[in-house]
Amino acid sequence: MTPWHDLVVGGLLITPFVGYALAALLGTLVLWPLLRRVRVLRGLARTPFAASALYLCVLALLLVLA
Repeated sequence: MTPWHDLVVGGLLITPFVGYALAALLGTLVLWPLLRRVRVLRGLARTPFAASALYLCVLALLLVLA
């Protein structure tokens, strides 16, 4: 697997972590309605914490698998 290199946009270096963070955000936005449809979120009192935890889990999974 080829390592990611910094992306240059208008003279600004963007690290690969930004790509992983955006991919994790996209993955979270896809998983959240699925979890709501399966009614996993029904028993949670604080859904913002669950959303943050889901985002961090997806981000960690992307970083480990990259």
